[in-house]
Amino acid sequence: MKQAFLVLLFSSFGFLACSSPPGGGSGSDDGQPDVVDTDEGQGTTTGEEISEPDTKPPAQESEWTLAPHVPSDIAGKQVRDFSGFVDENGPRPYFCGDGGIFRINQGSEWTDVDLFSSDRINACHAVNMDLLAAVGDQGHVWKRAGTDNWQSHDLFAEAPQLLDVWISNVTSLTVVGVAGSIYRLNVDTWEDQRIGGESATLETLWGPNDTELFAGGDNILLHYDGSTWTVEDLPLDAEETGFKIKDLTGTDKDHVWAVGDKGKVAFRDASGTWSYQDSQWKILAFNAVYALSENDVITVGDKGKARRYLGQEPWDILKVVTPKKTPLGDKWPAGQKVPPEDLLKYVGCWAADADNIWLMGSTGLFVQYNDDYIL
Repeated sequence: MKQAFLVLLFSSFGFLACSSPPGGGSGSDDGQPDVVDTDEGQGTTTGEEISEPDTKPPAQESEWTLAPHVPSDIAGKQVRDFSGFVDENGPRPYFCGDGGIFRINQGSEWTDVDLFSSDRINACHAVNMDLLAAVGDQGHVWKRAGTDNWQSHDLFAEAPQLLDVWISNVTSLTVVGVAGSIYRLNVDTWEDQRIGGESATLETLWGPNDTELFAGGDNILLHYDGSTWTVEDLPLDAEETGFKIKDLTGTDKDHVWAVGDKGKVAFRDASGTWSYQDSQWKILAFNAVYALSENDVITVGDKGKARRYLGQEPWDILKVVTPKKTPLGDKWPAGQKVPPEDLLKYVGCWAADADNIWLMGSTGLFVQYNDDYIL
């Protein structure tokens, strides 16, 4: 799941945001809303899943509600990426998914960004209302630089998927996908940057600036220094089970996080070495991650699980809790309560500031933390 790179200062009790798809996080698996991915990649229904209990007290309980619903025509479709950006008019959460859906929230309503296509969108990235990009199956890439000025590119004649996209600036973007696909657009020219001999699927991209990018996927981590992609060593795993990376985030090249299957979280330090951190979760996947600072990171995933890193391990267990009563003492409206964890499969989250945070589920459930308590 992918967010514009923002530097937001949160209070010590604030929250932060994450994305997916795409970084962040990109390309959720097909299936029913109550189906989750097991370690082997097979669908298991909610009723059959045995979850590892959260044993540590939650880091904080705060006021969460269901945000204004996304338009009803999302029903039956799947959200695959969610993030946001801030412009002069305020926060702009956005999401994309099946059926060519690409929508941006503009305060009181969701606005469709028409790609003139009904294809599935696997990931999207927006820097502002005039600089957006998306990728899908059959190598499709869409880019808009300027109002209603969409450009469409097909990088494959056959069916390989593109799974993530990252905008570096107005003239440059990078996409990744199956079979080790890496393509970079410079102005009007696409450059094939695949690494010889590497064919692993790449699911996610993240970069702190124009000349630094990281890509991750099925047992692979890559670093781009502005001219060359190189393979980075995966962190050591005592179980030797590998690492399927689903999302990346960071603050700079010396502070990068990767999350993925089996609740794994890996960190890249200033020496360029990756190592695992203790996220207190070892069963299902984390789908999205976002770093506000080198000491403030959050990740979310299947079964409504969320973890927060505050500069030391283990990561804190973060509970999304709806209070029993409103600030006026009335019973909290049932229609605004956050669903139980088992019904939530997060594909991303994002925040404009400490008092405005959103989480998005794969079925379009839009969960909001907001201290204004709009009831």
